[in-house]
Amino acid sequence: MQQSEKKEPKDIFEFLQVSFQRGALSTSKECGENLYKNRWSTKAVFQCLSSVAQQFVVRMVVAGVGNERIFTSDQLNSWLKVPQSSIAKELKQYKLIDQRKSKQTRMIVLDTHFCEQLRALLSQGESLLPFEKKTEKPSETLERVSKATWHTILQYLLDDYMGITDDETNVTQSDFKEIDLGVKNLFYEAGLLTFNCTECNGSIPPAEVVQSTGVLIGLKRCPYCNSRFRDEKKRVDSYGSTDMPRKMTGKAYNFVLKPTPSQSWTVILAILEQVGDDCSKTIALLEFFFSLGYCHSGDQYSSTKLNAHQMVCMQKLHSLGFLFWYERDQGFYPCNLIIDMVFGASKRKDLNAKQSGRLQVIVETNFKVYAYTTSILDKLLLNQFLLTEDSMPNMTIGKIRREEVVRAFGKGITPDQIISYLEEHLHSHTLSKIPINVHDQLVMWWQDEHPLEAKQVTKIDQFDNEEQFQTWKSFAEEEGLLVDCDDRGDEKDRQTGKSKSKLIVFAHAESAMRQFSKELKEKQTAGHSSANPMDVG
Repeated sequence: MQQSEKKEPKDIFEFLQVSFQRGALSTSKECGENLYKNRWSTKAVFQCLSSVAQQFVVRMVVAGVGNERIFTSDQLNSWLKVPQSSIAKELKQYKLIDQRKSKQTRMIVLDTHFCEQLRALLSQGESLLPFEKKTEKPSETLERVSKATWHTILQYLLDDYMGITDDETNVTQSDFKEIDLGVKNLFYEAGLLTFNCTECNGSIPPAEVVQSTGVLIGLKRCPYCNSRFRDEKKRVDSYGSTDMPRKMTGKAYNFVLKPTPSQSWTVILAILEQVGDDCSKTIALLEFFFSLGYCHSGDQYSSTKLNAHQMVCMQKLHSLGFLFWYERDQGFYPCNLIIDMVFGASKRKDLNAKQSGRLQVIVETNFKVYAYTTSILDKLLLNQFLLTEDSMPNMTIGKIRREEVVRAFGKGITPDQIISYLEEHLHSHTLSKIPINVHDQLVMWWQDEHPLEAKQVTKIDQFDNEEQFQTWKSFAEEEGLLVDCDDRGDEKDRQTGKSKSKLIVFAHAESAMRQFSKELKEKQTAGHSSANPMDVG
């Protein structure tokens, strides 16, 4: 049975929320570290809060006395006209507040470290920098090199066409010697690339870790057929043949179409996931990323105060073109690719923002496509599902055929992705939709390759209200258990008074949902419990 893909956090703040919720991060002494001991992590989290929550927190910082900021619920309710529960929910997502019981009164406590760092930020203003500043360089030069490096990486991702040698014995593929092995492995772990053994066609990772040293090296032998691979630097020989061909995935297709800050976040998420559930490493990386969000392109910063985990991460960012690190100078230059990752969408216009004039497409009813573009990346994107018949410096002429489209389906690209990409870039002098016969044919080719499949599912209903439904829906999405849902909002059944909303989850999800039900019950305060849809009589 095929499971739905696990929903990924859309940005670093949602990752933080999910990590706190799942217990992967902790602000307690159990972890040995506290994210809010770092001033720039504190500042970033404070900035991402709603304006009302920010006012609420600042008042808690200013109004409190002593080391701890402790308030009664009545005190907090008197401050704002907004319902306290909505603000409390937002603050709890980041573990900024905790609740204590004192006799008959419920006390709210603000995180001590967060309070200390925020007080320092409020008193010192914008004068501080995350790292010691050393020198400056023209930011235009650095950004040009950074953008060129990232452009080459995207080209490597898209240019996955595999040919056959003249004697039909070997697979050929474009070689990109400038792409670091760490980048290849990172893209593999992010689900953007797959690699295969040419002998047995088994899916394999491009690298392995030497246990004694922890160094990443190219995979030596196939784990399935035990055939030996060439050295990583000689992966493609002088004839263009490769023993480990790569193939982009459907996720990679979406990845390339995203704004640059979102692309950066996808890669950063893969770096964070490499450390697993190691709380101290995760906090070290989060502190580093948040701090980079407050740096300036063109400035050199000292790397002397970075810890071992952050130094390893910096080498990876250097390979990606996100920053430039010079070990001899003990300094690094952050670039906009990493600076914009934290607040990119709101802070600055994206460097590769949707360029409406860059690509313009005309799709005819005879499946002919005329694409006006000078971008190599655009041409590589089109080649994923298009047979190129002619190519000129500023225009590509091609045809949508079953062979190329089915090949794209094999990579995980869907007809919806192809259709939305074409319609997003339609020429201004054409209709806003591609011809209906082309649209329908793409869908039918998909249906031919993916016949209907029966799946065992479980229906969950009888929710008390919309809030309870959304809580369960979020959990099912995060765990990759959700098949479908029927969200009726506040609409209720007249007979039972229960919400009409329903969840459809995989049948094997029942044990996980029951465990979640048990956790919810434990969190409910006495006298305020509500019926649970997973309760069994």
